[in-house]
Amino acid sequence: FPVTIICVLDPEGCFLGSVMVDLLDDWKKRDPEATFQVHPLPWAPISVTHAHTLLDSLLDNAVKFKHPQRPLTVNIGYSLEDNAVYLQDNGIGIPADQVELALSLFGRLHGRSEQYPGHGLGLAICQKMVQNVKGHLSIQPATPEGTRVVIQIPGFSMIGVS
Repeated sequence: FPVTIICVLDPEGCFLGSVMVDLLDDWKKRDPEATFQVHPLPWAPISVTHAHTLLDSLLDNAVKFKHPQRPLTVNIGYSLEDNAVYLQDNGIGIPADQVELALSLFGRLHGRSEQYPGHGLGLAICQKMVQNVKGHLSIQPATPEGTRVVIQIPGFSMIGVS
């Protein structure tokens, strides 16, 4: 069935670092053992609401799919060379051959289980939001473990970021 996901360019934009700081207050309470390392993030030409939804969904996946034998570590930053925001965790990871499924609507790698709740919508919604602003979202296996989500949106800027 058709699904409409709206995310549009916003000339006022927002600083992703500010959005992330607001989100991490809540996520640190949800998983007190987790470590969140946030490096400077760019200004993005999307609304605060859309940035909040996008980053919150990615953090939700990182926490939901953490590895049961180690504390969660999440690195969030920006690569000037790639003009990309990245979120990398040390969770259970997404095998390269299952990335397409993970990005599809209702795509669940682990079936229905109490261990990994959800409906298989989070990454698909994130991808659609980024595509709607002419951007690109990719998922890569992280080294030595986990997942690395890379977001490229035209117009990212480090001007004004300290």
